[in-house]
Formats: sequence, structure tokens, C-alpha cells
Amino acid sequence: NFFEAMIAAVEKPSATGLTWCNDTQYRVMASIATDDGKTVTSRGWYRIEPGKCLHPDVTGQPRRIYSFAEAVDADGRTIKINSRPVNWGGTTMLCTRETQFEFTEQGDCGGRGLNASGYERVEIGAGAGKTLRFGTP
Repeated sequence: NFFEAMIAAVEKPSATGLTWCNDTQYRVMASIATDDGKTVTSRGWYRIEPGKCLHPDVTGQPRRIYSFAEAVDADGRTIKINSRPVNWGGTTMLCTRETQFEFTEQGDCGGRGLNASGYERVEIGAGAGKTLRFGTP
């Protein structure tokens, strides 16, 4: 079946580009951001089920790639362990929202009614791949 083959290809870690793998028992919602040297574009959400992997769409020739992800329950609320959200990111603050989004303006997220989430820079060499594995802390 063509669709089954396409799904299997997207869920298998890739030798090039970025792959996210969910090693938790929770659904993970992930977002990617790209910086082409002029504009930083954040885009989400990608759903990654427990035990699955996914390749987010990366278009063009970005100079930098960033990633943010969080574990969510069946209602889409962030999972917390010991009152701390279960997420994977870094210190680069970019705009997100709870529903599907794509933003090219990253300033004043809160003032625009958006969330500011901490993304981590992902180092990927030319022709190389990077797999980020999300595990329970």
C-alpha cells in the first residue's frame, strides 16, 4: 500500500535532515524553526506517538534549525512531572500557540497573544542527519 509505505518512510530515522523520535509513553507535540539568515520561521505542531519517529519538513537552505517539543495528554494539555512541564528545548525564545501555526515574526510573543517557547539549536552537517530522542526525565 502506497500510504503505508509513505508513513513507514516518515517514521524511520533519516540519514539526512532532522528526525524526532518519541521514547516516552506520552504523545509528543513538536515544533521546528528555521533561520535563513533573514527570517526565523517557527512552525508546529507535529504529533509523534509513543515509540514512533518523524521527519519534520525543512524547506530551503536554512542556516540554523531549532527544535521544541512537549509531552501532552489525550486532551492536548502539557504533561507535568513534579509540577514541571515535560518538554525538550533550549534558550532561544520563539513564538508558538496551542493550535497549528507558522510565524515569521518572533518579537513580542506575549503582546500578540502567543506563547514564547524555548527552542534548542540543532546542529546538522551538510548531507548529515540528526536524530533527537525525546525521553522521560
